[in-house]
Amino acid sequence: MLFGLVNAGVPLHGLEEGMWAIPSAALGRPVGIVVAAGVAIAAGLHVPLRVGWRELVVIGCRASGY
Repeated sequence: MLFGLVNAGVPLHGLEEGMWAIPSAALGRPVGIVVAAGVAIAAGLHVPLRVGWRELVVIGCRASGY
């Protein structure tokens, strides 16, 4: 159990700098979708009926695979 708690056998010093691309993309995609929708609404476009900010966040999270 201690082995699994320490590092599960994965040397953390062996990870590359590019490993942060996947988590940042996973967090950036929902944020990007909501920001793009906000820009579109500010530009005068309309969202479908019964779609608010809460639904846009759910759509963004679902599009990113959460």
